[in-house]
Amino acid sequence: MTTISPVLWLVQYGNPIEFIVLQKCSDLAHHIALGQWTTNFGKGIEGFPQQTTVNSCGILMLMYALSLSSEAPFWFIERDMAHIRKWWCISLMERFQIDGDTVSTNAFRRRAHFQWLDSVATWSRFSASYKKEFYTMYTVDTSCECGMFYKNCTPGYVGTRKRGELQAVYSEDPHPGYCNHFCSQMK
Repeated sequence: MTTISPVLWLVQYGNPIEFIVLQKCSDLAHHIALGQWTTNFGKGIEGFPQQTTVNSCGILMLMYALSLSSEAPFWFIERDMAHIRKWWCISLMERFQIDGDTVSTNAFRRRAHFQWLDSVATWSRFSASYKKEFYTMYTVDTSCECGMFYKNCTPGYVGTRKRGELQAVYSEDPHPGYCNHFCSQMK
C-alpha cells in the first residue's frame, strides 16, 4: 500500500483537503486490486499536459487515464479538447449503439438546456419581461482571437455543469466575442 506522508504533502502542495482525497483514492485502489501502487502527480511526469481553463478537466482526466493505462505518450494539449470531446462522444455512441442524431440535434440541446433552466429557477415567480430576457437558449459562437467554439449564455443563466446548480446570472457580456477574459486580452 502506498503511504503518503501528510507533512510531505503539505510542504509540497499545501492543501490538506487534496491530501485526504488522495488518501481515500489510494485506499479505494487497494480495495479494488491488492498489491504495490505508485502514486504519480502530473507535475512530476514529463510531457504531462497542464490544464489552464476551467472547462477541460473531465476530458483531460479521460485522456490522462487513457495515456497512462495504455502507456502511450501524452500527444494532446488543452487546445485539442474540442476535437477530443467530439472523438469521445463518437466513440461512446458507437460503443453503446446510440443514434448520432440524439445528442447533435438542436432539439436535444434545447430540451437539455431548458430542463436545466427549469431546475435552477421557479419561472412562474418572474415577470414576462424577465422570462423573455433570461429564459433563452444559449448560442455557440467562435472566439474572435483563438477561433475556439464557446457557449455564449449572455444574457442568461450560467451553471456549474451540475443539474440544479446556478453559478451566476449575466445581463451583459464581460468579454463580447471572446471565449474568456484571457482570450480577450491576447490582442
